[in-house]
Amino acid sequence: MKYFIIALMVLLGPAYVWADEVSADIYLKSGQEQARKKEYKKAVESLTKAMAEAPKMIEPYVALGEVYRDTGESAEARTNFTKALDLISTAHDAAGTNTGDNDAKYKTLQTKLTGYLAEYDKTRQEFNKLNEQFSQAALALIEKYEKDNPELAMNITDKLLKINPDDIVLLAKKKEYSQQVVSDAVEKNEIVTLFPSRDFDDDDNKLPEHWSINNETIKLNWLEPGHMAFLPGKVKALNNYVINGKMKIVDANPPSYCAGIAFGAQSSAEFYFFGVANMKLALGRRVNNTSELRLLQEKRMGSDFNITDWNTLEIQVSEDMVRCFVNGTLSIEYTEDNKEALRGKIALLGSNAILEFKEITLANGAEDNKGAPANK
Repeated sequence: MKYFIIALMVLLGPAYVWADEVSADIYLKSGQEQARKKEYKKAVESLTKAMAEAPKMIEPYVALGEVYRDTGESAEARTNFTKALDLISTAHDAAGTNTGDNDAKYKTLQTKLTGYLAEYDKTRQEFNKLNEQFSQAALALIEKYEKDNPELAMNITDKLLKINPDDIVLLAKKKEYSQQVVSDAVEKNEIVTLFPSRDFDDDDNKLPEHWSINNETIKLNWLEPGHMAFLPGKVKALNNYVINGKMKIVDANPPSYCAGIAFGAQSSAEFYFFGVANMKLALGRRVNNTSELRLLQEKRMGSDFNITDWNTLEIQVSEDMVRCFVNGTLSIEYTEDNKEALRGKIALLGSNAILEFKEITLANGAEDNKGAPANK
């Protein structure tokens, strides 16, 4: 019986392969017909199915490359043409020295694909040249306004980025102008909403993959240690400023989680922090030569702090004094010997927790507000 089954598998094996090739050929012809009718989305689906049925079949890669070429997706076209050439080379080597129809077919396809790739490389060179000229012209335009009107410069930068979203110079300029606009507004005693109205600044730590924004709330899935999401704007010249925001802890891994707002940040390795740490309200600091957050002061959470509900955090910095409020109640006061260390970026911070934040603002600290919450 065992030998019968083995013999049957040997006999049917080629039939299975043949069936796959027949199925792939059906998908191939459907895809070619759809491409001829300019039904490109359907063509991509059919040709992808053909590849799945017969991965070593050359024609689907050629056809898919032509679809991408016709739709202007040059990089994808090049990838498929290159794969087709590799398959031709492999098939040619496996067959040894080919003669007759097969050899002519290989040579015709190779010539066709080599021509496509040469055309792509030439187009790419021309694009790179134009891209460089575009970047130079764009930079000259925005630099015309950046000193006197950074907000206008940022608006121009946004429009230019819609044309060329990957331009490194423009992306750097946008970040610079965004910070300057925030700083200027705060110095003019305006309250600036840092979230949800502005983009995140990911200079030091990129936002993790598991995050989402919904109904003007950002949800951060930070169930691993140590994450920061930097907000735009940098407190430089201000001696007095107020950060206010709402935070909810959706889930956490006690007791080692922390959640709150970082301020005076020079980088992801040097900052101050106020929020929840080790199941207590805490003010902490991390400096470059340390790997852990050092707690400067901590306090047991009161009954008004509902860990799974929205809680308002407020941080007031007045010269060298830091005052931290929770839901309108003063929780921590701390004096920093080096007041310059309190000037820096602002970030959301979390570790071993899933967090939500909303309504995060930055304002110039009013002299007559010392010791009282600025935003109740």
